[in-house]
Amino acid sequence: MNNCSQRESEVPLRGNGELVLVVDDEESMVEVTRLVMERSGYRVVTAGDGVEAIRTYADLKEEISLVLTDLVMPFMDGPSTIRAICKLNPAARVIAWSGAGDRALIREAILAGARKFLIKPITSDNLLRSIHEILK
Repeated sequence: MNNCSQRESEVPLRGNGELVLVVDDEESMVEVTRLVMERSGYRVVTAGDGVEAIRTYADLKEEISLVLTDLVMPFMDGPSTIRAICKLNPAARVIAWSGAGDRALIREAILAGARKFLIKPITSDNLLRSIHEILK
């Protein structure tokens, strides 16, 4: 019986074509995240900052299942981006991430509407488990 449960925990969590908006000003972070997610059955659209994210979300809000956003970005920070997205759709599912462990910024993101916070660098497994948890 142990072998069965071990195999289940090793099974990668896959998406079913859900559309995810990835928002980050670090191009490498966006590309790696896109690759991991597309290989795991998700569709991905991206934005390089909060302003672009809000435009993209407004255009595709009926299709976007989840938003992954950085907290520290030029033009508009993560908490402001999250607030604007949640104004467009109060039921929006948002995961915030950051390399900075600034507690005040994390708290502000959660209060703005983020359902989860991840600290960069993020493993593929942690990212996919977090997405699965929020989408279920």
